[in-house]
Amino acid sequence: MLNNLQILRFVAAAMVVFAHGAIAPFGFPDALMKSGRFGVDIFFVISGFLMPYILFKGTHSEGSVIGLSGSKFFLRRVARIWPMYFIVTMLVIICALIVNSGYFSPSPDLAWAYRPLKLDTKLLLESLTFTHALIAPTLNVGWTLQFEFMFYTIIAILVGIGVKRIETLIISSTAAIILSILAKYSLLAPWLDWVAPIKLMAQPMMIEFLLGMILYRLHSSKVHLSKAASISILFLALPALIAIQMLNFFPKLSGQAFYQPVVWGGLAFLVVWSALSVEGIVSGDNLFVRLGNSSYCLYLIHWILMPWIAHFFKVFNLYEIGPALFFIVYFCVCQGAAMALYKYVETPINRKIKQHLK
Repeated sequence: MLNNLQILRFVAAAMVVFAHGAIAPFGFPDALMKSGRFGVDIFFVISGFLMPYILFKGTHSEGSVIGLSGSKFFLRRVARIWPMYFIVTMLVIICALIVNSGYFSPSPDLAWAYRPLKLDTKLLLESLTFTHALIAPTLNVGWTLQFEFMFYTIIAILVGIGVKRIETLIISSTAAIILSILAKYSLLAPWLDWVAPIKLMAQPMMIEFLLGMILYRLHSSKVHLSKAASISILFLALPALIAIQMLNFFPKLSGQAFYQPVVWGGLAFLVVWSALSVEGIVSGDNLFVRLGNSSYCLYLIHWILMPWIAHFFKVFNLYEIGPALFFIVYFCVCQGAAMALYKYVETPINRKIKQHLK
């Protein structure tokens, strides 16, 4: 296990938790809060790195080939991601039923999070099968998993048709995404608009998975940054991103389709590369590594809990105390729930599934 990536996964999840906090009463700059979404870009680059890492079983040398079938790879990814996504999505349904029951008056945050749309059966089925295209799923944060599964599908198909080398895998994946982007901006667009896979593959954020794959090739060739450069990047990347956002540092690029993968994705690439470059600097028996283990649960469950926490803060006038209390309570409740879910739900499920997939 790459301990630094586990720690980085925790940091990325914590950033997303921060970005989704009910902070309107505190008047924080919008650019500051949106910078927390940088965690998603980090997740995508890490995922792009980990897929070839899994396919090549953590090692790579000249002439190495993939020893896993495309179908087995895809099945393992579904087994790893989908069960917890299903469970937390069902929690959204339960919460929506409670909020819309009429037994109490929900706060605006709670009413919006669990609006009647969340009980739509068609949306639920599309959410659980990742066929909701670019519409928000039942569990809002599930939109990123749709991108993840699109990436897994590309990899599985390429491996299934005979791609075995890392270089060919990177080039083929890049070609598939570039062709989709070209199709999106071509005369074919009106006929392809209803094809969900093309719409997803043509999204600029898909490029961040490619950055991760390139990073795997660099890592496997032992091309790393110096320790000083790596630590500097790890500490300065987020402040740099916040400054870029607040100063609108790239005015001609800001708002353009490829702003996210170029600026945010580029910084995420450097952050993940830096983490890999100083791998081994912390031991496996580390609090932050353990927090990283539960990062997927944190990412999923925080969206469920945040509206309820905001509701109680509003009902009991706790916002008046200030943002520190809100964020301490908000994060501690979410992290505690995530660790419990990881220990008592995700880990046992994964253990059972692994036994059946052997």
